[in-house]
Amino acid sequence: MTISLKKRMLMWILEIEAINREKHGEKLLPLQNKEETKEIKVSTTESEIGYYIKGEREKSFAYSFHTACDSKGFIFGSMVTGGNVHDTRMLDSLVKQVTKKIGKLNVDTVDAECPA
Repeated sequence: MTISLKKRMLMWILEIEAINREKHGEKLLPLQNKEETKEIKVSTTESEIGYYIKGEREKSFAYSFHTACDSKGFIFGSMVTGGNVHDTRMLDSLVKQVTKKIGKLNVDTVDAECPA
């Protein structure tokens, strides 16, 4: 289980706050055991497709095609994910795929568009 840096920082800040409150004889903050629930739209026909939302009006089930290419547009690797998967969530997998094929990478830019 991986805890994000943001969560670890928040936990550290809360721990320091608890120590300071205890030192000064103040009441400790109550622990909140909230279970986070999230409603997810699922397609009835395609199990791997993701619900993509871009702004208020553009909402649809879609796939995303992620590519790793050079400055001339030559594609070294690609992955297809559900439209709801952010680029940063699959970047590690794509980089591993490409490094397995061609070796060490020299990255100049990570961008949403491949040069034409």
